[in-house]
Parts: sequence; C-alpha cells; structure tokens
Amino acid sequence: MRRAEFIARQGRRPSGLLGAWIGRIMAWETAEENEIGLRLLDLDRGDRLLEVGFGHGRTLGRAAALVGDGFVSGIDYSRAMVRLARRRNQA
Repeated sequence: MRRAEFIARQGRRPSGLLGAWIGRIMAWETAEENEIGLRLLDLDRGDRLLEVGFGHGRTLGRAAALVGDGFVSGIDYSRAMVRLARRRNQA
C-alpha cells in the first residue's frame, strides 16, 4: 500500500498506535471548528445529543459538560478512537 493511501485510511478510520496519535492531532487541528459547531448547536442543560463519528472524543466531552444533567452519547467505528475518547472522558 502506498504511503499516501495508508495515511488517508488512517484519517478515515484510525487504528493502532498510529491511529491514537492521529486522533490526538485531529483534536488539536479541529478544535476551532468543533467549538463553532457546539455554539451553533446551542445546547442547554437537559438536552440529549448523539454524535456520530465522535473521533477523539474531545468535543463529545465538551458537549456533555454543556448539557449537564442531559444525555450525550456517541458512536464511532474506529476502535482506536473509542479507546481514546473513553480515556479522555472517563470522569
């Protein structure tokens, strides 16, 4: 597999140690856009949210803080991102 194709696959569905590293980079690179998205959602305490493809989980955690006693859940098909998000949002 060519290097560019391998990197593109990691961006779509991160896996393994490299996937976890890519997830951390994505969290940093997409922080501003994700904050804009959260503002546009205008979440209130008690809201319910499902995030499809939560990736690194940083935004999922921010949403959970915004809804307080509401409910936030997510789904992602990358096991590496599920592990990263689970660790990040364990508390």
